Amino acid sequence: MKQILKKRPVRFWKLNRSGLEFIWLSILTFLLTATLPVSAAWWIAEIGGGDCTITRDAKPLKVLQLMALNEGDVVWAGKGSYLKLIKENRQFQKVSSENSPFTIPQTPPPSSLIGNLFIILEKWFSQKTGQQTADIDLSSRGGTWKGFGLQGVSKKNYLRSGLKQLQVYWQEGVAPYKLVLRQGKNIIASSDSQQRQARLSFPALADGRYELVLDDDYYQQQVIQLEVGVELPEEARIIQQSELPAIIKQGYFALALVKHPSWRLQAQQELHKQPALLVQVLNMRE
Repeated sequence: MKQILKKRPVRFWKLNRSGLEFIWLSILTFLLTATLPVSAAWWIAEIGGGDCTITRDAKPLKVLQLMALNEGDVVWAGKGSYLKLIKENRQFQKVSSENSPFTIPQTPPPSSLIGNLFIILEKWFSQKTGQQTADIDLSSRGGTWKGFGLQGVSKKNYLRSGLKQLQVYWQEGVAPYKLVLRQGKNIIASSDSQQRQARLSFPALADGRYELVLDDDYYQQQVIQLEVGVELPEEARIIQQSELPAIIKQGYFALALVKHPSWRLQAQQELHKQPALLVQVLNMRE
């Protein structure tokens, strides 16, 4: 009888600890998922010109595309420059010299989970690029050997399933160029180009391994390995599941992918409506 009484408290504790762990994990999961849709802040969707400033608590801030703005931030644009903002209700607000300075009204901030991730991405990307705006200039002059190949991608790249188009840029080489997407000996799409860029269109890509082959008229060739259907990086999945404004979500989703060299080709596909960021990704160096 004494032995039974001694064992009961041990069994009772195990059951309770297991129950508490289950409850705690359930609460944590709920809190994480519940914070994802909260994104009522104002955002910088587009930067036009270089004469723009933001002041927060009487201190100047660096103007960054995709930047979240806080209540009370003072936004100013000089003559010929502008900032295109997304309001908390997903509508656009343009700030130019005519309506500067503009003060951000009362607005809830983004969730701490999303906000912290954005801060990390902003710092990382700003350090890597060192510039905020750029014009697309993908031309290249000089020798025919040095640097020939696809721009801003690694030898092995991951792509999302269902992709139907692939925009590719390269540097150096001699025109005309031929770009081919193939799986084994099967050619899925090809393009001849006089420019150092081309767009391939094809049926939605199924999971599997592919090759992207670039040839120029100087008998130079580069073969890039592609793998479709790999699981996205965690930070990219978090952003994908959020309810941010579409252009902000797409931009930060691409920046999350850019952190991983094998995902940079996919990141380029996300940025064609945001050319300043696209150019920075293409010119990125480790």
